[in-house]
Amino acid sequence: MSATTITLTPEISEAIDRFIAGQEPKPSRDEAVNAALGDWLSQQGAIPFVDCPPEVEAKGECE
Repeated sequence: MSATTITLTPEISEAIDRFIAGQEPKPSRDEAVNAALGDWLSQQGAIPFVDCPPEVEAKGECE
């Protein structure tokens, strides 16, 4: 996985924090941003839709 540094607007940063607060177990900020961006990119047709959590997919355990 490659690392990329981005600057978020205060509104987006706060929204991510609210999203994380409502999850159990709580994802890291990286996991939350990756999930949101992945969902958006799949809706745009830029990447295929995968109904598999990233941590499971990374292990090659998705069908």
